Amino acid sequence: LAWTDFDTIGQNNADVLILRGDARRAIWSEDMWQRSLYVVMEAGADRDSAADLLGWMRQRIAGRLVYLGSHRIDDGSGGRRTLLINRVAEPKRNPKPRRYLTPLMGVRGFFDHLNASGMRYAVLRWFDRLPAVGPGEDIDMLIADEDLPALAALFDAEPGVIPFDVYSVSGLPGTHYHNVAYFPPPLAERLLDRAVRRNGIRVPSPDDHFDSLAYHALYQKGEASGLATTTVDCRPVERPKRDFAGALTSLGEAVGISCPATMESLDELLAERGWRPPHDTLLTLSGLNRWVSNRFFPTCEVPPADERGLAVFVVRERGVELGMVEEIERLLVARGFHLLARKDLSDGDREACRLRMRGGNWSAALDPVSGGGPAVVLVTGDPMPARVPPHLRDECPHSDNARVISAKRRIRDALNRRLPADEHCNVLHSSDNDEQARQYIRIAMPEQEEAILAQMRGLHEAFAPSPERRATLTAYGMRARLEVVEDAGRMVVRKTFRPGCEVYAARERFVMEDLGRDCNAVPPLLDASDRSVTMPHYDDVLANAKRRGRLLPLKVVRQAVDAIAYFHRRGYTLIDFHPLNVLLDRRHGVKIVDFEYCQRYENTPPSLDACYELAGVPDDFGGDRPELVDYLGDPYTIMWRPYTGLSLRSLLHDPVWLQHLKRTAERARRAASSIGSAWQAGAGAVGGWIDRVLLPFGERRIAAMKERKTIPPAVTAAAHESSPQHHRPERPAEPAGAARPELVQE
Repeated sequence: LAWTDFDTIGQNNADVLILRGDARRAIWSEDMWQRSLYVVMEAGADRDSAADLLGWMRQRIAGRLVYLGSHRIDDGSGGRRTLLINRVAEPKRNPKPRRYLTPLMGVRGFFDHLNASGMRYAVLRWFDRLPAVGPGEDIDMLIADEDLPALAALFDAEPGVIPFDVYSVSGLPGTHYHNVAYFPPPLAERLLDRAVRRNGIRVPSPDDHFDSLAYHALYQKGEASGLATTTVDCRPVERPKRDFAGALTSLGEAVGISCPATMESLDELLAERGWRPPHDTLLTLSGLNRWVSNRFFPTCEVPPADERGLAVFVVRERGVELGMVEEIERLLVARGFHLLARKDLSDGDREACRLRMRGGNWSAALDPVSGGGPAVVLVTGDPMPARVPPHLRDECPHSDNARVISAKRRIRDALNRRLPADEHCNVLHSSDNDEQARQYIRIAMPEQEEAILAQMRGLHEAFAPSPERRATLTAYGMRARLEVVEDAGRMVVRKTFRPGCEVYAARERFVMEDLGRDCNAVPPLLDASDRSVTMPHYDDVLANAKRRGRLLPLKVVRQAVDAIAYFHRRGYTLIDFHPLNVLLDRRHGVKIVDFEYCQRYENTPPSLDACYELAGVPDDFGGDRPELVDYLGDPYTIMWRPYTGLSLRSLLHDPVWLQHLKRTAERARRAASSIGSAWQAGAGAVGGWIDRVLLPFGERRIAAMKERKTIPPAVTAAAHESSPQHHRPERPAEPAGAARPELVQE
């Protein structure tokens, strides 16, 4: 297919994009070709071509295009043309609602095919002029889940240029609206069931047309709809792309509804008619729609301090079928959550939760198999929520506890590792924050809400921070809180364990008070209770080196191994002990901490080469071990070697002089690697500078091309008109010397 409109070069689903003549200017704008797999550009000897070759070099330097080679072809007039063949480094081919239909089929032929095939679909709005589609317009349609594969095959069969936005009933991958179903699934199903034919095309019934257009205007467009609003800090656009007010007024009159004058009163009307989205859908939409945010979430509703930390985990049907519920409970407790309530959902409860949780979207997303709908609800409490780090903020904007994100992902991954790759699924869903957790409780078990909140208050009371604390040292906090507190005029460290973690406190107390009393590296026990231990505060001079992954002093490493040997001789192992648990204080020397998993060996290894701290915990070990910790099978390679720079054999058996020599070689290797990384970073910085310097030049070339409008308007329209059958439409005559980009579907 040949393209004729410079503005819309990138609006297609072609695998190969060929840029010739004036269309070469598109090479400057990666947005125009990054959806293709390959870009072929014609190289010429004229000044204009040389300017665009500069843009091609810019894209190569920036790493967006990978040059594969060139090819010369006859131009049909005795001359030769050179084609530069490139692979797009990172094609933007994530599944999205936007699809493109080939003009060889045309809009009329497309809908005739859908009708003949019996597909359940509906064009949602602005369908009065179909099958004609004006420039810059698209077709929004809803499709039944079961018909999506056949519909997708139609779009993918040929390179297309007629834009469609396709949404499925349940929000299947690539057909959802920002990870939620486009409409609440029951309403979407009803809309398809009641669809009517208009000019041979299925469209919503008059009532559903009014409701769905109002839904779109309020919850998806918001201020861009141009509708009047009284919500604070919201201002509708003065010139909306579509006349929503006029369209809704006309549709309302047709079904006997007086269309409200403001967005707020229209929202109340939709609520009465059952078309207002569920709470968690509104929460998702609030990040995209200021009107939704300001109307439904005008202030951040922060629960009382002693009720914070609620999290609801929903085990999906596949998890129940695989017998994973009890294991999920155990793993959640291991990750620092307290189980407050459980409910195995009845059929009626499952349906209510399916419709009102997760935006109604329970599809497989990126997994091969769907986890199914909700089956079991687990209400948990975390009296010490973890701050969400900046790198997760964009991905999880509504989350208020990083521990929920981490636990959910680690549990999913651990359970999927037991399944064949083609059976991986998401068996666990969770609430994002306290407010959503309460909403989930009210949906699934409203009768238990007060009892759950009372338990949460009790947790906070039992695990309250120390009033004497001066600083917090807590790293992960899954089992304990670590604080610097003032005691009798001196600073000490108090480790307070969560309720239910008394066994870990007992192990810490046993090591510091009894087992380790003859080991200088073990801190003395200053005070203890059933759920806390207090020890001296040490100023760790190794903190910076450990944070940067640098080699620790050999003397420190050898003393840490000596401490392991001390416990090994007594028949004990410090499972999960590694260099991050080693401190160096200028006054007190080397100290080791964290004895939560100190246990007696069932069969003491004959040498340190096989001790659990270095060689790993065997699968048949019957004792306690941390859950969802990947390095326990090979702790030395993962947790020790980056800080020792030696193999395990070398650390345990080489003489000191040889260890120093090997560590010197390791430092040299790391320095060389750092120089290489610095060189790459420098080259990347230079490339980025070149990219920024050349960008304005390319933008001017593209803008000049758009202003010229050399392509006749009739040609642009012809690319969007529907042809009656599947025959190739005749191309309009081209101006002499004109060249156009071409689209090729592999």
